[in-house]
Amino acid sequence: MASRYVEVSTAPDAAGKGPAVQILELNVPRNVDMYEFDRVNEEVARVTADDTAGRWVLDMSSTDYIGSAILGVLVNVRQRIRGGGGHLAVCCLSGALVHAMRTCSLYNLFTIAETRAEAVRLVKMLR
Repeated sequence: MASRYVEVSTAPDAAGKGPAVQILELNVPRNVDMYEFDRVNEEVARVTADDTAGRWVLDMSSTDYIGSAILGVLVNVRQRIRGGGGHLAVCCLSGALVHAMRTCSLYNLFTIAETRAEAVRLVKMLR
C-alpha cells in the first residue's frame, strides 16, 4: 500500500518465526510545505488503523525534512501504535534528526536502530 508520503510493507521472515513486522517508510522531502504535514499524519493514521496493536518499524531513510513538524509526526506515530497496544522501533535516522530528537528530549521515548534489519529484530523482542 503506497501513498505520497507513506509506504507500508511487511518485513520478510525467512524462518517464519515470531510475529509479523510491518514496515512504515516515510518519504518526506526537505522542501515539503508545512501544510502537507496534516496529510502525512492522515496517511500514517490510515495505514496503521487496522493494526495498531501490531509490531511496526518506522524507517526514516527516505525522509530529508528536519524540523519540528517531523518530530510531531514521530510522536503521533508512537502514540497511535503504543495507544493501540502495539510496538514501534525507529530506524535510519539522519544525524540531524537524532540531534533534533535529543535537543527536544524525545530520543529516549523511542526504540531506535541504525538499520531496518536491526529495528525488525528489536521490535520483535519488545514486550
